[in-house]
Amino acid sequence: MSPEDEGWPEPRYSDHGGKHRPPPHVPWGRDLIRSTKDAAAYFHPDVVDQMEELVMRCVREGTLLKEVGRKKRYYFMDLGRVIGASNGKETTLICVERLKSGGWTHGRPITEEELRRR
Repeated sequence: MSPEDEGWPEPRYSDHGGKHRPPPHVPWGRDLIRSTKDAAAYFHPDVVDQMEELVMRCVREGTLLKEVGRKKRYYFMDLGRVIGASNGKETTLICVERLKSGGWTHGRPITEEELRRR
């Protein structure tokens, strides 16, 4: 653990109730990607089985974006390949929220535009 993590519990992964898993039996394509414009971001089916690994990697190796009241931290990372879609576009970026309470950690694909607004 790094010095800035002092007082923070180890991160514990949550898939957020499956919120960012694409609907089953719906092919990845233009319609599904566009649907993220007005709904939740989705991980690409090729990385769904790696969601926990990607989220935890972002916390450990990614960039701390901001801390909110010593209770919540946001991290981001460019994974260098399409990992999902958000805001109607495919993206290589992941954003992770880590709570101090219990260490609960979850992530989602995010576009560069959305990241700039955070």
